[in-house]
Amino acid sequence: LRAAWGLVRESPVGFSGAGSYNVLFEKFRPEQFPDETKWAHNDYLNTLSDYGVVGFALFFGACGAIAWRSWRAPVGARAASAADGSAAGKDWIDDPVFILGLKVGLLAFALQLLVDFHFKIPALAMTFATVAALVVSATWALRERSAASARAASMFAPITGVVGVVLVTGWFVGVLRAEGIRFHARESIDQLAIKPPDEAGYRKRILHAQADLSRAVVGDPRNGQAWADLSYATALRSHFETGRDGELGREAEVTAARALEISQVCHEFWIRRGVARDMQAQWLEAGSDFTQAIAIAPTNALAWYYDADHLSRKPSGRGLAAAALDFCLRLDPGNPEGLALRQRLAISQIRP
Repeated sequence: LRAAWGLVRESPVGFSGAGSYNVLFEKFRPEQFPDETKWAHNDYLNTLSDYGVVGFALFFGACGAIAWRSWRAPVGARAASAADGSAAGKDWIDDPVFILGLKVGLLAFALQLLVDFHFKIPALAMTFATVAALVVSATWALRERSAASARAASMFAPITGVVGVVLVTGWFVGVLRAEGIRFHARESIDQLAIKPPDEAGYRKRILHAQADLSRAVVGDPRNGQAWADLSYATALRSHFETGRDGELGREAEVTAARALEISQVCHEFWIRRGVARDMQAQWLEAGSDFTQAIAIAPTNALAWYYDADHLSRKPSGRGLAAAALDFCLRLDPGNPEGLALRQRLAISQIRP
């Protein structure tokens, strides 16, 4: 909540962009908070952060106006007939008590949004919309449509449906499929990142993940995270393809640069390019990338780990590397990458 409020205070009128909270959260990450967040536990603040005052008013303002009218309005024609005991009123869904129960349920849902992110969960959002539609249909008086408006509706409904199908199948499905491929590939390489390269299946899984990520960026070239993950997988190949650091580093730098072309506010994109440049012995350029990553995510333990790993590559940077690593482990005492680097640095210091 502190992060969401911080983003709102930075730009109360403007907006940071849909789904941007989990990236911009890094600027406000509390120390010793290692979890990866997607949304704030307050849908109102999250919406205000993503879409600004205008977007917030367009959505929640409209919802509030509809809710106010539905709450104050008497039960509509269908429920009124229920009270009269007519044949149509035998339907239990028209019972005024049932409609009142739906209203109370919607109110409880709205209050729950103060401490959760239900609108970010499609099943809950669709349930809310369905229940709200039942309440509106029971409380709003509908005027009879003219013959002309009825004909217009019957004409444009199929067109709207066709356009919707084209959009869903031609764009949304492709984007979602690419993101699904990316997600599973990243999950696979995360499980292997700190394991020894000679572990059974390591090579096969990295190559498979790289192939999947190549498919993902073709399916959605605007997915910056997919480009960054492709850079990550390419860099990991150097663990078992010895002697190819420079070549693989150049390849990884190209894909990391594509991610940065899409967005420069994600600290991981800078880290991926920094790693790729380190593989090519571009020490100063890589250091600049890691510095930028820390500026974006000053309390992210992994950002400090990568900076420490970079600094440890030259004898003159060992002291700074130790300081960066100490801060990494202060932020996340159980960080496995940081603990492994500390052990590696300790061994290199006592080795004759």
